[in-house]
Amino acid sequence: MAYGALPLYPIAIAMLLTNNPVNVVYAAMIFFIFVFMIIAYAMGIKVWSSKKKALTFSFLYVLSAYNFSWLFGTFGLGQAIGYIFVPFIFYGVYSIFFLKNKEWYFLALGMTGVIYTHILSTLIYSLAILITLIIINFMADGFWKNFKYFIYACVTSLLSTLFYWNNIKELYSADISTTSGGSIASAKLGLGDAIVGSLNGNNGTFGPLITILVIV
Repeated sequence: MAYGALPLYPIAIAMLLTNNPVNVVYAAMIFFIFVFMIIAYAMGIKVWSSKKKALTFSFLYVLSAYNFSWLFGTFGLGQAIGYIFVPFIFYGVYSIFFLKNKEWYFLALGMTGVIYTHILSTLIYSLAILITLIIINFMADGFWKNFKYFIYACVTSLLSTLFYWNNIKELYSADISTTSGGSIASAKLGLGDAIVGSLNGNNGTFGPLITILVIV
């Protein structure tokens, strides 16, 4: 109830065409991956002006174990579909501060898509953008001069998702049952145990490779 229904429309449309729900779900997955690769390729072309580099980026980014684990391992549809819009988001930021053409509308389009798809991803990507902006402030010339384009993108994203925020307001003002909160301390798993567990590849952990990469 708290997530936008954007990822469900292709599935619903496919359901009208056939009465086999299994085929419908996998057809939707193929559709999502196809759109995902087109977006990644298109943004790659804009960044590198090279078809080979853009195609390589598209394959590595979309056909990754991380992405497939969300699609097929846990069926985290909201998070997986929200991941589609990340190339829009970061190309939009890149163009605002480093390119002559200030294509801020890609940032607005990307954030709008994420908001209508997965609210937790919205928070994560917003934090990533904030950290990126702090770094860019020390790298790009005319940071504050170009910052107005970033504001344009933010305002456009908010205005285009007013329907969603109103829905969230109504949802959380209603009397509904939610999961109880907890804390890391109550989980009884120390940081050292968690790291060792990941290095040993225990179930429910990131695994040794990702753990080492995060540390590096």
